[in-house]
Amino acid sequence: MRLTTRLVIFFVIIAIIPAAIVGYFAYENGRRTIQDEVMNHLVSVSSHKEAMFNDWVLDKNRSLMQLAAHPLMREYTTALVAREKTDPDYQIAYRSILNEQFNPAIEEIGFLELFILRADDGLILLSTDGGQEGKYRENQPYFIEGKENAFVQNTYYSVTRQTLAMTIGTPMIDVEGNVIAVLAGHVDLSDLSELMTGLSQTEDAYLVSTLNFFVTDPKFGNGYALARTVFTDSVQAGLAGNNGVGFYNDYRGVPVIAAYRWIPAGELCLITEVERAEAFTAIVNLRWTIFAISLAVALFAALCGYLVARTVTKPVRELVAGTEQIGKGNLKYRVATAAKDEIGELSRAFDRMTGRLTEALVSRDELAKEITERKRAERELKETVKELERSNADLGQFAYVASHDLQEPLRMVASYTQLLGMRYKDKLDDDALDFINYAMGGAKRMQQLIDGLLLYSRVGTRGKSFKPTDCETVLQASLANLDVAIRESGTTVTHDRLPSVIADEGQLIALLQNLIGNAIKFQEKGKLPRIHVSVQKNQDELTFSVKDNGIGIDPKYSERIFVIFQRLHSDEYPGTGAGLAIAKKIVERHGGRIWVESKLGKGSTFYFTIPRRTQKNANN
Repeated sequence: MRLTTRLVIFFVIIAIIPAAIVGYFAYENGRRTIQDEVMNHLVSVSSHKEAMFNDWVLDKNRSLMQLAAHPLMREYTTALVAREKTDPDYQIAYRSILNEQFNPAIEEIGFLELFILRADDGLILLSTDGGQEGKYRENQPYFIEGKENAFVQNTYYSVTRQTLAMTIGTPMIDVEGNVIAVLAGHVDLSDLSELMTGLSQTEDAYLVSTLNFFVTDPKFGNGYALARTVFTDSVQAGLAGNNGVGFYNDYRGVPVIAAYRWIPAGELCLITEVERAEAFTAIVNLRWTIFAISLAVALFAALCGYLVARTVTKPVRELVAGTEQIGKGNLKYRVATAAKDEIGELSRAFDRMTGRLTEALVSRDELAKEITERKRAERELKETVKELERSNADLGQFAYVASHDLQEPLRMVASYTQLLGMRYKDKLDDDALDFINYAMGGAKRMQQLIDGLLLYSRVGTRGKSFKPTDCETVLQASLANLDVAIRESGTTVTHDRLPSVIADEGQLIALLQNLIGNAIKFQEKGKLPRIHVSVQKNQDELTFSVKDNGIGIDPKYSERIFVIFQRLHSDEYPGTGAGLAIAKKIVERHGGRIWVESKLGKGSTFYFTIPRRTQKNANN
């Protein structure tokens, strides 16, 4: 392979690896940021809709109270309570309330039915639904509570109306301050659908009752209100009294992100959701942007490599051509380069050599002298070649040195990027600030990757001496380090009685923490992790196992997963891919072996051995 090609490839690799790492972590950070923004937006919309619902109920309650306090209502209701149906005053009061108060109110304040119940026994004296008059409702909460104060009975299934209902009751007081009746009304729940509108293209909001009925029509389900039921994950969680955000398929089977909210004031569940295809459009655009930037970096690096290679190979080719010309007897050929580096010095030495060879034709003495000069020039050429070989060897050490020296430039990038954001915060727009944040996050994550590489290299050089170690204590320390992940994921960790071994306690904690942490991380969504740690005692060694019920591993990758930075799930799960490589190196430092037995979808069991040894053996 030519030097030009090798230099181009080298420059591309040196540029594309950091760019790819930074781009990946920038994408992951951006994806999480956009996803968080979508979830926060849904929670905000859900909170706003709940406030609108509460205002709506309060408005209905206030309207009913105003109607009950109307002077004519009080006067006519007093007549209804005190007189018989045959009394002319009763008939006048009945018609006046029905025609002058109730019928107009039905249109104005949004009630399906208004009725008056006698305070003594709950008898319906008057109703806009004539079929209800003469019936008793003395056991209904809106009557019992309505005699004391205005009371809203949350949504319930009305047997008489054969549908969901919400009823408001408020006391009616005569001129002497006595409660003579209860004014009640069945609220028209169809008005609620208007409160759920005003969202984006695929955003949807709807209310669900405790019986799982749609209380309002969803955007893509006309006629669903009070007629169809829904049993999605978010509905079940909301009806259980919880608030939160979920990812699932909605009532149409379409993947959505949803905020669910329990509304105690109405005993309803509020669902606010948006299709994932719309929510993640920005994430797809971000992915292509980062890909384009990475491609541009690679092309720029290739161009730089080519230009650098040209500065090295062009003089060398001229020297080769000059050597061929001299070999053919053309002693007048000159390279004539103006370069001031070692190759330039070599070219000028070559020209001097050919000049002296020309002069050597004058006499044998001069020829002998020129021959001597030529030999000296050849020695200089060999020394230069050796110097180039040493330079190539130095380049071979670059990859190792980079793992140390890249950290300081990364810290400088992060620091100056942060300083840029702080100093010009008021002068930059939101996109620029976001880009700065992405760059800072990417630099930090690249540093984490380098730290993982250094940690891997230090397992054998920075480990502590072996001493008696209680594995029960080691396991508890590992679980304490993973406490947050265990509680958030609902993980259950069980274990057998673990023995004591002669080992490096700190490295054993890191080993178990890596294996248990992977078992928690690589888990199917919605499935609670179950992990069991056990040990089998043999004559020469102890075989430990960590068994989980996770996603499992294809057996053909059972060796690859222990190679550093080799990851099988680069998009679905976070991490650098160094954990299992470090675990393997820790086990091998202790003189043991590590392997995995697994099938896709059937969980995994990681095994590692620790040889039985005495403290004296370990020190030796």
